Amino acid sequence: MVSVLRDDSPKGGSTLSLTPVMRYKHNLKLFHTNLGSILTFAIVGTLISTCFVGGILGVLFPHISMMETLMFGSLISAVDPVATLCSFSHLQVDRNLYTIISGRAL
Repeated sequence: MVSVLRDDSPKGGSTLSLTPVMRYKHNLKLFHTNLGSILTFAIVGTLISTCFVGGILGVLFPHISMMETLMFGSLISAVDPVATLCSFSHLQVDRNLYTIISGRAL
Protein backbone atom coordinates (compact mmCIF):
# COMPACT_ATOMS: atom_id res chain seq x y z
CA MET A 1 0.00 0.00 0.00
CA VAL A 2 1.27 3.44 -0.90
CA SER A 3 0.74 6.40 1.41
CA VAL A 4 1.56 10.06 1.07
CA LEU A 5 1.69 12.84 3.62
CA ARG A 6 -1.05 15.41 3.58
CA ASP A 7 -0.26 19.03 4.30
CA ASP A 8 -3.61 19.98 5.85
CA SER A 9 -2.82 18.57 9.30
CA PRO A 10 -0.95 20.76 11.81
CA LYS A 11 1.92 18.27 12.06
CA GLY A 12 1.77 17.10 8.45
CA GLY A 13 1.68 13.52 9.69
CA SER A 14 -1.68 12.20 8.54
CA THR A 15 -1.62 9.69 5.72
CA LEU A 16 -3.79 9.42 2.65
CA SER A 17 -4.28 5.95 1.24
CA LEU A 18 -3.83 5.64 -2.52
CA THR A 19 -5.48 2.21 -2.73
CA PRO A 20 -9.21 2.85 -3.05
CA VAL A 21 -9.65 -0.72 -4.27
CA MET A 22 -9.35 -1.80 -0.63
CA ARG A 23 -12.05 0.65 0.53
CA TYR A 24 -14.92 -1.82 0.12
CA LYS A 25 -14.89 -5.45 1.08
CA HIS A 26 -15.54 -7.23 -2.16
CA ASN A 27 -18.45 -9.57 -2.39
CA LEU A 28 -17.06 -12.52 -4.35
CA LYS A 29 -20.48 -13.40 -5.74
CA LEU A 30 -20.85 -9.85 -7.08
CA PHE A 31 -17.32 -10.07 -8.48
CA HIS A 32 -18.03 -13.37 -10.27
CA THR A 33 -21.37 -12.09 -11.56
CA ASN A 34 -19.61 -9.14 -13.21
CA LEU A 35 -16.56 -11.11 -14.37
CA GLY A 36 -17.46 -10.78 -18.06
CA SER A 37 -17.68 -7.00 -17.83
CA ILE A 38 -14.53 -6.84 -15.74
CA LEU A 39 -12.52 -8.86 -18.25
CA THR A 40 -13.91 -6.85 -21.17
CA PHE A 41 -12.83 -3.58 -19.58
CA ALA A 42 -9.51 -5.03 -18.43
CA ILE A 43 -8.43 -6.56 -21.71
CA VAL A 44 -10.24 -4.82 -24.55
CA GLY A 45 -10.40 -1.41 -22.88
CA THR A 46 -6.73 -1.44 -21.98
CA LEU A 47 -5.71 -2.49 -25.50
CA ILE A 48 -7.83 0.24 -27.09
CA SER A 49 -6.53 2.88 -24.68
CA THR A 50 -2.92 1.76 -25.14
CA CYS A 51 -3.13 1.82 -28.94
CA PHE A 52 -4.96 5.15 -29.00
CA VAL A 53 -2.57 6.97 -26.68
CA GLY A 54 0.50 5.31 -28.22
CA GLY A 55 -0.70 6.07 -31.75
CA ILE A 56 -1.41 9.73 -31.01
CA LEU A 57 1.96 10.15 -29.31
CA GLY A 58 3.67 8.36 -32.21
CA VAL A 59 2.17 10.86 -34.65
CA LEU A 60 2.91 13.90 -32.48
CA PHE A 61 6.45 12.82 -31.60
CA PRO A 62 7.88 10.87 -34.55
CA HIS A 63 11.39 10.86 -33.04
CA ILE A 64 10.17 8.57 -30.23
CA SER A 65 9.88 4.89 -31.13
CA MET A 66 6.43 3.31 -31.38
CA MET A 67 7.39 0.79 -28.68
CA GLU A 68 8.09 3.60 -26.22
CA THR A 69 4.83 5.39 -27.01
CA LEU A 70 2.87 2.14 -26.59
CA MET A 71 4.58 1.46 -23.26
CA PHE A 72 3.62 4.95 -22.11
CA GLY A 73 0.06 4.36 -23.30
CA SER A 74 -0.16 1.12 -21.31
CA LEU A 75 1.15 2.89 -18.21
CA ILE A 76 -1.42 5.67 -18.51
CA SER A 77 -4.33 3.30 -19.14
CA ALA A 78 -3.36 1.26 -16.06
CA VAL A 79 -3.38 4.35 -13.81
CA ASP A 80 -6.76 5.68 -15.00
CA PRO A 81 -9.04 3.24 -13.07
CA VAL A 82 -7.31 4.12 -9.81
CA ALA A 83 -8.17 7.80 -10.28
CA THR A 84 -11.73 6.82 -11.18
CA LEU A 85 -12.04 4.71 -8.03
CA CYS A 86 -10.90 7.64 -5.90
CA SER A 87 -13.75 9.69 -7.33
CA PHE A 88 -16.21 6.80 -6.93
CA SER A 89 -15.33 6.35 -3.26
CA HIS A 90 -16.15 9.99 -2.57
CA LEU A 91 -19.41 9.84 -4.56
CA GLN A 92 -20.59 6.54 -3.02
CA VAL A 93 -21.56 5.01 -6.38
CA ASP A 94 -23.43 1.74 -6.91
CA ARG A 95 -21.51 -1.33 -5.69
CA ASN A 96 -21.88 -3.08 -9.08
CA LEU A 97 -20.19 -0.21 -10.90
CA TYR A 98 -17.49 0.04 -8.23
CA THR A 99 -16.85 -3.72 -8.44
CA ILE A 100 -16.52 -3.64 -12.24
CA ILE A 101 -14.05 -0.76 -12.22
CA SER A 102 -12.05 -2.09 -9.26
CA GLY A 103 -11.87 -5.51 -10.91
CA ARG A 104 -10.52 -3.82 -14.02
CA ALA A 105 -7.97 -1.99 -11.87
CA LEU A 106 -6.76 -5.22 -10.30
